[in-house]
Amino acid sequence: MRNVKRELSDRIGEVNKFYTLLENTIEKEAVLLFPNDANRYERLDVELTATLKSSMILLLYNFVESSITNCLVAVHRAIGDENCKYIELSEKIQYLFTEYYYKNLKNNKLSDENLAIHLKTMINTWAYDDTIKLSYEEYTKFKTGNTFAGNLDSKEIRKIACKYGVLFDEQCSEIRTIKDKRNKLAHGEVSFKDCCNQDTLSYIKQLKTRTIDYINLFVDSIENFVDEKKYKSA
Repeated sequence: MRNVKRELSDRIGEVNKFYTLLENTIEKEAVLLFPNDANRYERLDVELTATLKSSMILLLYNFVESSITNCLVAVHRAIGDENCKYIELSEKIQYLFTEYYYKNLKNNKLSDENLAIHLKTMINTWAYDDTIKLSYEEYTKFKTGNTFAGNLDSKEIRKIACKYGVLFDEQCSEIRTIKDKRNKLAHGEVSFKDCCNQDTLSYIKQLKTRTIDYINLFVDSIENFVDEKKYKSA
């Protein structure tokens, strides 16, 4: 989990630096200076500062999705490093791996060769007690795992935690707001200058602070899950 925590710290720093820029631009009425023209400077107008606020939404959503992904990568890696057999895993994790193989056989048009490979893997896993090795990248390869596609909010994050057997029931309405605004921007439903035009700087700070606090809680829950090896059967 050290890599997850390091990446988390870097991402929080990125978010906070951008917010500081936003704060200086709006509250302190920053201006653009031009080194080669001492007499020239430009103030940032309302439309541009509104665009910067909307950019903060994208940065926050990116922070959420990347942090959740890094946590799930760490869980899969921990299970693989433990060299667990299927029977040694918790019921939740057993179901997760079973679902992976089942959905691949059911929903994907596999060639005979690939079908045989999947069947052999299943037989080896359950009949011959092979150790479980399924990276998060492989788990999501055929869209059998969590591919968020811009749909992450606290409700979805709680569902993900439950799927893995992680105890996490925190709520955060701000992440739902960020998700909704992000999707409207991504799909072109609203312009950058209009998306957050009516949002005050204090509200943007609330979105930032609550989101960071929430993700920190989630990462702590994942760290506890991994450290105590709760992916294994009791």
